Amino acid sequence: MQIDPFWYDIYRLSGSLPAAERRRILDSLQSRLEVIPPRGSNRVIIAHSFPNEIGLGQISDMETVIVRPLGRGNGYEMVSKLSLSELINIGTYRYSMI
Repeated sequence: MQIDPFWYDIYRLSGSLPAAERRRILDSLQSRLEVIPPRGSNRVIIAHSFPNEIGLGQISDMETVIVRPLGRGNGYEMVSKLSLSELINIGTYRYSMI
């Protein structure tokens, strides 16, 4: 596991920041969400909140958002939102198949 100090900046978005600092952090987040992970791997981000300005809409408690990065400068697309029970059911189905 690797903890990236950048995510502290994301946390700071919940407070009062100068507009230029807020924009810098949001642009950096956008860039990170655009990066396609190496073939055969995924990137998981676990957070307690996410800034509304990033375009993922309202995220409910314990909801999972799945995004597909489209490459640097090309953005990303939101593939799905899953509630906790939907996520658990996917895991149960997957493991019951083994």
